[in-house]
Amino acid sequence: MKLRISIILVFAFVFHNVNSQTFSSGPEKFYKDVSSYLNPISKEKSKDLLKEFEISWLEGKFTDKQRNEVYFTANKIVSKKLKPFPDFSNYLDAIMYFQESGKTEDNFKKWHETLNKVLEGRNKKKMQSYIKTSKNLFHNNTIFSSSSTVWKASNNNYHFVYDKDPYIVFDEMNLVCYSKKDSSVLYKTKGTFYPVTSKWIGVGGKLTWERAELSKDTVYAILKDYEIGMKSAGYTVDSVEFYSNYFDQPLKGKLYEKVLANRGASKVGYPKFESYSKRLLIKDIFPSIDYDGGFTLIGQNIQGSGTIDNLSKLIFYRDGIKFCKSQALNFVINSSEISARKASVSFYIENDSIN
Repeated sequence: MKLRISIILVFAFVFHNVNSQTFSSGPEKFYKDVSSYLNPISKEKSKDLLKEFEISWLEGKFTDKQRNEVYFTANKIVSKKLKPFPDFSNYLDAIMYFQESGKTEDNFKKWHETLNKVLEGRNKKKMQSYIKTSKNLFHNNTIFSSSSTVWKASNNNYHFVYDKDPYIVFDEMNLVCYSKKDSSVLYKTKGTFYPVTSKWIGVGGKLTWERAELSKDTVYAILKDYEIGMKSAGYTVDSVEFYSNYFDQPLKGKLYEKVLANRGASKVGYPKFESYSKRLLIKDIFPSIDYDGGFTLIGQNIQGSGTIDNLSKLIFYRDGIKFCKSQALNFVINSSEISARKASVSFYIENDSIN
């Protein structure tokens, strides 16, 4: 019975210490207070973190202004009763990674302004998420991360803003999605990330078909305005411009992108582009063969589509003269073959034909 009471008293002491913690100003005093705060919770988790923090905090390049920001925010995190691990430890990681990121003192201030406004609210999940997002962003430009999907920026040209909720504005960069041991790159885009909703609102960008081993210089889509829910490893965009060596002018249409397990270039199902126009003519899709119908590019494969009333067509020529026509609802066309599940064939003999 005495043992049980002792254990309860120990936990009560630790709980009280955690929730009544106040961090002192002054680099050495602050470090000692942080050690006293974290060690009773978990010496194992604290050991390496405190070793790294001691070097960064006491021997690093924090200015007095930055340290004052940290004193204020650290106390605020504790006053909101966030968890020592991972919330407070994530904050310590974030300020250490910031020092290595090359961002300016003004960036440090702007970030803390947004973080402190988040900490003024009542939503603990929002606070926890924003601290973790900041840590990952400063560490390796990770915008969003889950167990299955990671979105990263190719550089750290971003700044922090607060308007009802925090958001992060990114200047031009490459946006990369990693999932299932594969990746997709949207080149030269920019946009805004909203950590509370995990939504990205982007402007501009170029998506290539490199995963399908098609030339990035000849087969690609240009995006204008688009949105991505970053919890997913894919997105859909309307009104893109599609360029390829099949057409002299870009096509307008819809773009689908999704990162799936890499099964090889010949089996890649994305990116996918679907033309708005349902009747397009591709001259010499193969030597002496023209294609007439709808156009969708799925990985390496062209899916030629038609309707019951207006089937897609392949027109064959011999010595420049039309001699055969094949029609189907869908043709699948790639660099080596043309196939269809069901197709009709007509042969032209002088002024007549055989079906």
